[in-house]
Amino acid sequence: MNRIVVIAVHPDDETLGCGGTLLKHKANGDEVYWLILTKANQKITNIKGIESEQLRYIREVAAAYDFNNWKQLTFLTTELDNYPMVEIVVGISQYINELKPNIIFFASLWRYSFGSSCSLFGNNELH
Repeated sequence: MNRIVVIAVHPDDETLGCGGTLLKHKANGDEVYWLILTKANQKITNIKGIESEQLRYIREVAAAYDFNNWKQLTFLTTELDNYPMVEIVVGISQYINELKPNIIFFASLWRYSFGSSCSLFGNNELH
C-alpha cells in the first residue's frame, strides 16, 4: 500500500491535474491525502462568505475522493507570490513530514497556460 500526498495550489487543481490518477490509487487501496496551499480571497470577489463556500466545496470533494485526510494552508489565492518562499516551504514540509508519504503528486499551477499536469515524486526522489 502506498501513502500519497497530492499538493494543490488551489482547490480543484488536484482534480484537473491528476483526478483520475488519484481515483485509481484509492481503488487500489492506497492512502491519499490532500494538501491545499491557498484559501479563498474575499478581496478579489463580490461573493459574500466565499471562505465558507469554498470550505463546503472542499469537504464535498474530499468526501467524493474519500481522501484519508486533507489540510488547507492559509495563504491567500492570487497572493501566493507575496509570501516569503520559506513560509510556503515550511507549510508543505510540515505536512509531508507528518505523513511521510512515499509518493507525492504536485498538481501544476501552470495548467491555464500549458494544460493540466501532475508531477510525480516517488520513493527515490523523497530520500
